Amino acid sequence: MTRLIYLSDSHHGGGPQGYHRQPPYIERLPQLIAALELWMRQQGGIELVLHGGDMVEWAEADLIARAVGDWAALSVPVYLALGNHDLNTPDALDLWRKFGGHLFPGGEPAFTLDLDDCLLHVVPTQWGTRPFFWDGAHPHACLYPEQLAELEARIAGGYGIPQFLCCHSAPRGVPAAQTGADHDDDAPPEAYSEALDDLATAYPDLLLILSGHSHCNSLGDLGEGHWLTASSFSESPFEFKDIEISDEGLTVRTVSLFHEVGWRAAYDFDAAYAQGRPCDRQLTLTW
Repeated sequence: MTRLIYLSDSHHGGGPQGYHRQPPYIERLPQLIAALELWMRQQGGIELVLHGGDMVEWAEADLIARAVGDWAALSVPVYLALGNHDLNTPDALDLWRKFGGHLFPGGEPAFTLDLDDCLLHVVPTQWGTRPFFWDGAHPHACLYPEQLAELEARIAGGYGIPQFLCCHSAPRGVPAAQTGADHDDDAPPEAYSEALDDLATAYPDLLLILSGHSHCNSLGDLGEGHWLTASSFSESPFEFKDIEISDEGLTVRTVSLFHEVGWRAAYDFDAAYAQGRPCDRQLTLTW
């Protein structure tokens, strides 16, 4: 069995002026990480933590080094799928390699983890024509043809093995049925959605795409598989995904640290959609 934690959008260095859906407690991240460590020790069997991107608010050397140091307090390896905020300076990728190269096995931001029961692929979403750079404009997610070709080769090489993909931007927006709006929120460009749709349709072994970016817990179908997003770990109620993979199947559940932290956090009930409906928070697959 493989058991891992998936979380996203910690935004080290950010504050209440930044994008958020629930009250952010970014200044409390060391305490939140300590609470996560305690939870993992009580559970036992957690092998790794996968961070879905936007680990930092701004890609500068001191902030990256501080964030990487905070996450190093965990007793299991931490891996990162770079997000747009992680890449908002021209030299961002060089800084990540310098201060957080261990977050990328082999030193490259696109990688595959060969776990006991599955393959976990990580591919950084791109945000324009310049690789690994977001200029701060409205995020326009894309994947370059060479990225897709390399990813497809890796997926094809794992034929018959359950496979998962992590990229910061989801293949779908937050469903209107979840938010109560008249359209899906924060939807990516059509070409990005189509590229991930095509992969999920062509490769039934690709069972689940993990993303963040929206700061919401959402879940939906994609080809023969599914996609999900995680809410912001640094926003109340401090949630993450507990994922188990075995010979029999997959389970995903959403866990909150709201009652495990040492302070009384605020919560905006008008934005409770960010936590999702029951169908957005859990998934069980058997094979």
